[in-house]
Amino acid sequence: MSSFDDLNAAPLATQAPLESNPDLEIATSAGASIDLSSPDKAKEFGEVVYATPHVEELLPVAAAPTKTHNFYDYSLPELEELLKGMGKEKFRAKQVFKWVYEKRVENYDEMSNVSKNFRAELPGIFHFQLPKTVAELKSKDGTRKWLFDIGDGMTIETVLIPNKDRLTLCVSSEVGCNIACRFCFTGKQKLKRRLSAGQIVGQFLHAQDSLAKDGLRVTNIVFMGMGEPLDNPDEVFKSIEILHDPNG
Repeated sequence: MSSFDDLNAAPLATQAPLESNPDLEIATSAGASIDLSSPDKAKEFGEVVYATPHVEELLPVAAAPTKTHNFYDYSLPELEELLKGMGKEKFRAKQVFKWVYEKRVENYDEMSNVSKNFRAELPGIFHFQLPKTVAELKSKDGTRKWLFDIGDGMTIETVLIPNKDRLTLCVSSEVGCNIACRFCFTGKQKLKRRLSAGQIVGQFLHAQDSLAKDGLRVTNIVFMGMGEPLDNPDEVFKSIEILHDPNG
C-alpha cells in the first residue's frame, strides 16, 4: 500500500444514488489493519471532534419508546418475514428496500409508491442507523481511508484501494480479532465485538456515497480489514446477501 503523506481529512460526501451492481466481487481473508485512532496517527492526520450539548434542565420522564428495528441489519427475505409477522403485505418490504438501497432515501415521506397509511406506520417499525464517520482521508494516489464510530467508544477502519480499472473496498468485520496473526496489527488486540450486517454494509454505503461525488463507484469488496470474517459468519454472509440483492 502506498504512503499516506500529505493526506487531508475530507467531509463525507452527501448521499447519492446507489445503482445495482451485479458484478460486484467479494472475497474473504484475514488481513492487516492500520490503527488510525492511535495518538501518532491522530497527530499525523489531525482529528475531527464532535460535541453534543449537555442539557442541564430536568426533563419529564417519558414513556419507554417502542423498540424499532435497524433497517440495515435485515436482508430482504428477513424484512418480508418481519412485516408478514405484523400482518403486513410482503411486497411492502421490497418497496422500502428499493427506496433505501437504490435511491438512498431514508425519508418515508419521499417513498411515493408506498401507501400513505403504511408510511405513517414505518417510523414505529424501523430506524436507520449506520456507523458514524469520524474521518475520511485521501491520498494522492487515490487511496482513501475512513474511520467509523460504532458506539461504546469503539471504532473500525475501511480502506479503498485503487488498482488500474478497479476500486477495491477493504471492509472490517470485527473490532479486534481472536486469530492473532503475527503480521496483523488487529491480531494484537483481543476481540471486542463482532459487527452486525448493518455495520458492515454501512462501510460500503458511506464509501460509495463519497465516491459518487467524484463520479466513481466501488467495483470490488474484500473482507481484509479488522477482524476475521469467518469468525463472524452469520453477519458477514448476511451483509453479502444484502449487497448482492438485485433490488438494492
